[in-house]
Amino acid sequence: MAEKELSQYPAIGQIGSSTQLAVIEAGRNAQAPASVLGVFVDGQIDASGLPADVEALKAGQAGGAIGESTWARLISVEPGISQPIGAQADISMTTDSGSHVDPIKPGGQVVPNYGRFVRRSVAAQGWEWLRGDILLDKADRSEVETLDTKLDNTVRTVALDVPYEINFADEDGYTDKGLSEGIIDLKTVMLANSSLIGTTGAFSLVDADGYFVDVVDPNGVAGLVRDASSVGLNTSLSIQDDDGYVVELVTPEGVVSASDDASLYGARNASNLDAARGIASQINSVSTPVGYDYTHFAVYGQSLSNGTEGWPALSKTQPYNNVMVGGSVRQASIGSASFAPVGGNSAFQPLVANVMSTSMAVLTDAEVAALPPGNGAFGETVAEGLVNSLKKLHNLRKGVMDDSISFVASSSGVGGRTIAQLTKGASPNIWNVLVGHSQAAKANASSEGKTYGVGALVWLQGENDYPSSTRQAHKAALAQLWSDFKVDVAAGVAAQPMPPVMLMYQTGASFTSDGNGMDTALAVGQAQLEFSEENSDVYLVGPVYPYTDKHTSPTANGHLDSNGYRWWANMAAKVAYKVLELRQGWKPLSPRNVAVAGRKISIDFHVPEPPLAFDTPYLSYTPTDFADKGFTVRDSIGVVPVSGVRIVFDTIVELTLSRDLVGAAYLRYADKTYHDGNGCLRDSDSFVAPDRYVYQAGSGQYPEANIAALVDKPYPMHNWCVAFNLKIQ
Repeated sequence: MAEKELSQYPAIGQIGSSTQLAVIEAGRNAQAPASVLGVFVDGQIDASGLPADVEALKAGQAGGAIGESTWARLISVEPGISQPIGAQADISMTTDSGSHVDPIKPGGQVVPNYGRFVRRSVAAQGWEWLRGDILLDKADRSEVETLDTKLDNTVRTVALDVPYEINFADEDGYTDKGLSEGIIDLKTVMLANSSLIGTTGAFSLVDADGYFVDVVDPNGVAGLVRDASSVGLNTSLSIQDDDGYVVELVTPEGVVSASDDASLYGARNASNLDAARGIASQINSVSTPVGYDYTHFAVYGQSLSNGTEGWPALSKTQPYNNVMVGGSVRQASIGSASFAPVGGNSAFQPLVANVMSTSMAVLTDAEVAALPPGNGAFGETVAEGLVNSLKKLHNLRKGVMDDSISFVASSSGVGGRTIAQLTKGASPNIWNVLVGHSQAAKANASSEGKTYGVGALVWLQGENDYPSSTRQAHKAALAQLWSDFKVDVAAGVAAQPMPPVMLMYQTGASFTSDGNGMDTALAVGQAQLEFSEENSDVYLVGPVYPYTDKHTSPTANGHLDSNGYRWWANMAAKVAYKVLELRQGWKPLSPRNVAVAGRKISIDFHVPEPPLAFDTPYLSYTPTDFADKGFTVRDSIGVVPVSGVRIVFDTIVELTLSRDLVGAAYLRYADKTYHDGNGCLRDSDSFVAPDRYVYQAGSGQYPEANIAALVDKPYPMHNWCVAFNLKIQ
């Protein structure tokens, strides 16, 4: 067969009135316009523009815009500074992702250092930024010529000796498409190695392990994506996720499926719901049960662990047989390197909350009521609410008013300390207080001839590690501290056969930090989330931002108030009950996947109790809404305004952006700069808290704490979304 120029081939017709399959120009510096080279409609392909555009593509590799590595080089060295007016230049984002003030555009506009530029004046800096959507790498001219060779009909004739005018072949001469008289004949097209891997279709997709899906069968009919029929979907073209859910892209009639919520998000929502059910149905067969005569819940960390500003105390009576070591859950001296009980006697006493001054004197109710706002006295901690609430749930499960076992509560933390200062071996070695608290509890149990074990380390820290700690460094520090606790306390003191769990909050609200760059924002909170996901014995209860606190002015600390401490404690009891009593899995409301499509960002969430809902977290005592619901998007230019936020089905949030993303981009939730560490996303958990919100006028509570929507009602037990910072582009 004689060779022909591509331009001699006739225009090719159609495969489907609603579907177009386009081949687009790929050369970054090609002179040909960015155009469709071939279009499928109603069974055939129109490739009439292909020959000329390939020639233009080839030509574009040899001339046109120059390439330069950085903006600084373009305006200071050859060949940039010698280019004539009207010349064009390209800079890749991979070599210069910065920005500068455009010397040509009016108003001092800031533009990226990468993209397409045009020479407007003879000055060295006379380059104006045009656009940033060029391809990152320039196609080599030889590669384009090779593509032209593969389109040549002689390849088809020599390699396969069949009478097709055009074929598409790889570098070894194998082909999977034939073109005769302008028509692609799918019925005769077979993968060259089909006999080797066992495929039977005319057109198949094969993975690295040899598994395949027939997209087109031997008769030229569109095949079904594997398992599509098993879920009741009769489709011409679909995509399937790892969980087996299928989204239809093309109907059996060859029509592109409608892009409504059901088709875009239906399968993703179902997959998210399945994943949540999978977490809840997990069986914890490794961690210790609450089967000891005395099961200890040891609280440790910074100021939010010891009840700083948690006055007045709320849990002032003991409804069950829970205990503490000495006259308080705290130690007698905050910051010392050894444990000493409050009151000097380390015997078990009924667990009650009390208020202690900063000099560690126990205060009377009258003295507490007289404390001025902002006083740092220690009051209600999470230890009392956690242990009492968990004991109530334990008794309900057993069907008794109160059984014979007791829970031990302690709080050994010290405010204003980094994780390094609280870790074993620091100076002073505050770690000894945590260990000494456990040793005293074990000695009390042993003196009664009863068993003792540790149920959980409750870790509440991270504030002093913002913003200096990195995500990886903080995860490593958490791993060391958790390992030391299991060795020194669970094994060294309790000698228990099964290990405890770690329960922790995510540091947030006013204590959070956005760091110094897009990838460093929320480093501690992100580290805590990842650490819980990477360790099966660590459970992130949830964030701390939704609860009432005493952050009543920009200069005030963000410590919780007494209700805020007990509110989070009830949340912790709920999680402890799930993982230690019911032996279930747990994961907080958190992102699973993020997808970007133009100006739409969609986030799949793990939702413990669907559906998702928007609500108002408490900033101090004020329920506060944010128009963007706590989401922030940043790219290489800056903040990308969010013009719309909505919940789709049960588990997905969709954001609409006001402009296109440029360069690297990150999605944040509950950031510091724009939301003071807060967000508006929660689930619909209907769990009834064991404790109620309390307001007592004249007790020392701030008047603002008298919130009608909360007073005398069980604490709402919704699970709020954790803060996160994820790269999305």
